[in-house]
Amino acid sequence: MTGSQIEVRRFSYRYPQLGSQWALRNIEAQINAGEYVLLCGASGSGKSTLVRALTGLIPHGYDGVIEGSIVIDGVDTRSRPLAEWLMTVGVVFQSPQWQLFNSTVTRELAFGLESLGCQRQVMRQRIDAVAAQLGIEHLLERNPQQLSAGEQLLVALGTVLVVGARIIVLDEPFANLDGMHVAQVQAILRTLHQQGVTIIVAEHRLGLVAADATRMIVLHEGQIVLDGRPADVLAHDIRRFHLEPPLPTQIGRVLGLDPLPLTVEALLARVDRQQFMEVYQPSVVTLQRGNGSPLLRTHQLTYAIGQRQLLDSIDLQVHAGESVAIVGANGAGKTTLIKHFNGLYRPQHGRVNVLGRDTRTTPVSELARSVGMVFQHPDDQLFCASVRDEVAIGARVMGVFDPARLRDVLQALQLEPLADRSPFALSAGEKRRLTLAAAMLIDPPILVLDEPTTGLDWPARQTLATYIREQTAAGRTIVMVTHDLDFAGMVSSRWLVMAGGRLIADDSPLAIVSDPACIATAKLLLPERYRLALALQSSDSASTTMIRQDEVPYAGSAN
Repeated sequence: MTGSQIEVRRFSYRYPQLGSQWALRNIEAQINAGEYVLLCGASGSGKSTLVRALTGLIPHGYDGVIEGSIVIDGVDTRSRPLAEWLMTVGVVFQSPQWQLFNSTVTRELAFGLESLGCQRQVMRQRIDAVAAQLGIEHLLERNPQQLSAGEQLLVALGTVLVVGARIIVLDEPFANLDGMHVAQVQAILRTLHQQGVTIIVAEHRLGLVAADATRMIVLHEGQIVLDGRPADVLAHDIRRFHLEPPLPTQIGRVLGLDPLPLTVEALLARVDRQQFMEVYQPSVVTLQRGNGSPLLRTHQLTYAIGQRQLLDSIDLQVHAGESVAIVGANGAGKTTLIKHFNGLYRPQHGRVNVLGRDTRTTPVSELARSVGMVFQHPDDQLFCASVRDEVAIGARVMGVFDPARLRDVLQALQLEPLADRSPFALSAGEKRRLTLAAAMLIDPPILVLDEPTTGLDWPARQTLATYIREQTAAGRTIVMVTHDLDFAGMVSSRWLVMAGGRLIADDSPLAIVSDPACIATAKLLLPERYRLALALQSSDSASTTMIRQDEVPYAGSAN
């Protein structure tokens, strides 16, 4: 199929709860069949709204004011019921578990085919073919809600592929994936693109998509501000739109490379070590490590659900003033571990001590004053009518509310303009900032963050990094679960590496990324700065040198 497949004609949309504010304004774009589009922009720029519009969820699933139109294969999205777009446009959401509702993966894949009246034999053939394509044959009889985040995303993608959708839209697909699943999904999307499927990916981490995409569209304040080939778009100063270019592109700009490299491999193929060192001198990352008596300690912590051993004899200590990152593959036991820190889970064997208190006998309400928890999915923590009330309620309940500090926290996380808005009307990144703000306002001695950078744009990541550094310098303790090793390396002095419910390493970030066996066992995906550092290190500097991405000079653009 050739020619324009999607036509966005002066499209504007306004949510009913946002009054006169437009989420999208006068969007004009044509997307041809077989394109691979990277859709990017800061939190609140309109990415998720455009995703909803391209998939028919706007107007069929959302009320609001629409101007202009979106036409797919010659048909206005408003003229067909949502169900009739099933074979044309498929969507995979940032949290795919919310779109999975059947008892087994087989039933999940069959659901769309059944609604289309597909014959049983043909249905079985399609399910088997898609399962093989995605490598999920072993999951077919599993309950989707009991799968890891990476497995759930593959199943959600399977529900789209099995009905033959020729346009696939993915909203932050890599947000909660471990290294193995990131690489797997990247490879699947490349193959689908080669087969002529139109791919549209909304993503903050540009380096995960830019090299594969044929086109990059930048949204800012509800409008398209840049549109073209990724290398051409990245030749502009996209930081003014609150986006961070991939590290190889940043270095390529400083070196004057044309075209700009989009991957570590492309940069290394064109630059030798001497050229690299002429424009950038790597430095050692030094971060404070805690000392004194541990605030948090586990001893032989073991936990299982049925026959599944989720934690196996975990021994660890965390001290005051430390920032510790817990890393590992989806399903390694990371979230199960941190839910023991505030008493949400009780040890089945072994013990957990928080500030000298045994969590087996200490009420959760008491532990919550010492251990603040920000969950992986912000919607699990939201229930107030306004952002201001949501941020304040925990501090009010615990008797530590301070109006002046509330203003400071709202300002620090750029939530002041949203203070009177409903939390449920926010973007995913804005909701993430909201839950972080609520925890910051309580100001507990230990703050536990589960995937804190999911959905955060570049400025919000920088704000969070600054906050973590300031808090650890003041003697507070931060424990985070994350797949974002780039962020973990910026703010954490120790990485605890988990695999199969066991703690397999406890060391500095540099020691861990320099251990290929550990990286392979934990299925970690090394960020660009670590891959560059390891490739450029000489044997005598391998033990001391590490690139700090925030120190790379950035050549401004006149474009």
